[in-house]
Amino acid sequence: MKHSGLQGLLLAAGASTRLGQPKQIVIYQGLSLITRQTRLLLKQCQYVTIVLGANADLCRRTLEAELLDHELAAIELIENQNWATGLGSSIAFGAAHFDRTYRGILLLLVDQWQLTDQHLRHFVKHWHACAYVKPSNICIASMQQEKLVTGPPVIFSEQFIDELSQFNASDGAKSLIKRYSEQVFDYPIPQAFTDLDTAEQLQVLRASDS
Repeated sequence: MKHSGLQGLLLAAGASTRLGQPKQIVIYQGLSLITRQTRLLLKQCQYVTIVLGANADLCRRTLEAELLDHELAAIELIENQNWATGLGSSIAFGAAHFDRTYRGILLLLVDQWQLTDQHLRHFVKHWHACAYVKPSNICIASMQQEKLVTGPPVIFSEQFIDELSQFNASDGAKSLIKRYSEQVFDYPIPQAFTDLDTAEQLQVLRASDS
């Protein structure tokens, strides 16, 4: 859906301290996670900005080795020197590189390995449908547990980008989403809440890939 009107934003700056190895280059389905997630975004977005931090050179080399030339031409690699201060820093840094020709940002994390093309395609369609109700909106993935849990992927309409670019909190964009709760629409994607932070989670990933 290259006509989605969205710019992709992939957050891949973390040090993977608990995992003990760079999660960005963990192999799943024959590709590093950073390449896999980049391609997921390129299926929906004409242009993707990737925020690097820890292991930046390794991530660059991996993408250059795995992506095709036309894919490399559609991405921008930016390095957040303040990545260690928290996710909010990388969100702000990425939002500051927003191209105003797009209608919003589709934000994804590098370790959301259970997400598929179909998930993102339906998610973007949901955002378009919500835009008819509230043109300025935030669309966020959700999962029902004892209470509703929300998180990336997230689509921020262009009206929120300036505020995102000034963000410096360590809690990602939670405070902004709470502030504009009446403009937030959730969409159920339970798979979005499987990530990769520990050795045990890595075992689950590898078992599913066998």
